[in-house]
Amino acid sequence: MTIPIPIIIFALRKKKINQLKLYLYLKYSASGHLKLTHETIEQITKELNWKSIKTFHANFNWLARKKWISFNSISKNCRIAGYVQLKNRIDFFTSSGVEFNPEDFKQFRPYVYATAITWCMKYKNWKEKQPGRKKGRPGKSCCHQWYELPNRYLAKVLRLDHSTISRYKTAAVKAGYLTVHKQYDDLELPESLIYALRYSLPDEAHLFVVHNGKSFRQKSDLISSTIHLKRKRLHAP
Repeated sequence: MTIPIPIIIFALRKKKINQLKLYLYLKYSASGHLKLTHETIEQITKELNWKSIKTFHANFNWLARKKWISFNSISKNCRIAGYVQLKNRIDFFTSSGVEFNPEDFKQFRPYVYATAITWCMKYKNWKEKQPGRKKGRPGKSCCHQWYELPNRYLAKVLRLDHSTISRYKTAAVKAGYLTVHKQYDDLELPESLIYALRYSLPDEAHLFVVHNGKSFRQKSDLISSTIHLKRKRLHAP
């Protein structure tokens, strides 16, 4: 199935990844409706690799409060809201979507991280091409294998701090969704001056590194992704 990118970004910014995981599982497996029995809850908890049904209920209750689902406590019937309904509750700032397969449930958090990063690098690439298009120059292909993407750009767009971005990127790489190539400029400076640069430029101190006695300034990472984005058209049920 195809998931709208705004839902992924929303879950990441609001730290509601488990809630999104449950919503997508219900949507994928129940086709909009589900009778919720104790046995069903236990099965879902097991398949989502949660330790306790308390985790299920906590996430389920959030979905119900936010009207991502509706639940009849008498009949035990659960109705899962469609993307069109969610559009009234979340800012759908882009029409992009992402391909999702059931296998992605096994590494759901890294999948969400990688999707958000992939959308950011495709969006950045699109933005950089706009001046050329307006002047009548031919645009470059959007399907580059590698994208240069600074952590500060990711932090700004995703509204997350730099350390969180680094953790998310590492997790996505470990899961096989992203490949990252580090880039460095050789500063040809003595190690003593590197410490001085770190002191005088505290916001960039983490960029000045020393390897085998040589000094470098870390540049933006080059990133390649296995995540496939596409245009997502929403249809009313």
